[in-house]
Amino acid sequence: SKLFKQIVPATIPITAIEKQSTSRATPSPYFIAEILKHVSETHGHLFQEPSHADFAWQQRHRSTLTSPLSKEVMFRGNPRTPGSLSFENIRFVLNEERMSRLRDAWQCPHQKITQQLSRQPSSSQQQPADRDTIERLNDEWVVTQLSSDAVTGLRHEINVLVSLGILSIQANGKLVLKQGWERRTPHIVLNEMRDSWGPELDIHNLFCIDDRIKFSLESRWEHVEVGWRFTSSPEDSMFDDDGDELVFDDEEYQLREQIFTENYTNWVSEKSGMGEFGV
Repeated sequence: SKLFKQIVPATIPITAIEKQSTSRATPSPYFIAEILKHVSETHGHLFQEPSHADFAWQQRHRSTLTSPLSKEVMFRGNPRTPGSLSFENIRFVLNEERMSRLRDAWQCPHQKITQQLSRQPSSSQQQPADRDTIERLNDEWVVTQLSSDAVTGLRHEINVLVSLGILSIQANGKLVLKQGWERRTPHIVLNEMRDSWGPELDIHNLFCIDDRIKFSLESRWEHVEVGWRFTSSPEDSMFDDDGDELVFDDEEYQLREQIFTENYTNWVSEKSGMGEFGV
């Protein structure tokens, strides 16, 4: 899955269920770095960036916006080179020394701030920043750059999953699965689970998706003849007494994807013709 493969490594506490969170919180550079490093080490030599058309459809399908979008926005292609191994060499940048500094900065943020303030001169004259401060700022800049749209797009993926109500950001910057995340999983991810990385298909975990993700989705979603049916539980207050409901229709999904792809192709052809021939 292009989605979960990038953001759900099995070795960090991202699979914890939400306990405390705030909409104003931002992900800690340390946890973003952990995800980047994990994907690079496990799948960096395999994961290839999607084509422009596939990228555009993925973004549109998962969008929570209901207002019309301009074609320039809706059909925006992959900001990275399709087919490139965007995560391949990330692990070499996030070495153990840098990861240790990022972890220390996350564990003791108030201590770092206090130390920095205590070093400030009493006069108005500004002194050069010390080595620790420079290294911390440089580490955060590196993580920001590596997770940007230009390099891996990981930060954008996190933003999308937060907006969908799948991920939540705790006050300390940790990324966790939000309560009820299974119900909000997009149709495209369920199809990828069915076709690629479901528990019965990916028995050797080649896609590096945590078993708790797989089995949680499999236990709550059932693929029937016409689409995906969500299985409610007694804890799901959002459902009526009727219980299970058909949430995603496969025929509707295929039709939407086909129409989008045709419109995308026509738009790209039109832009290409205008660029080459001025018509």
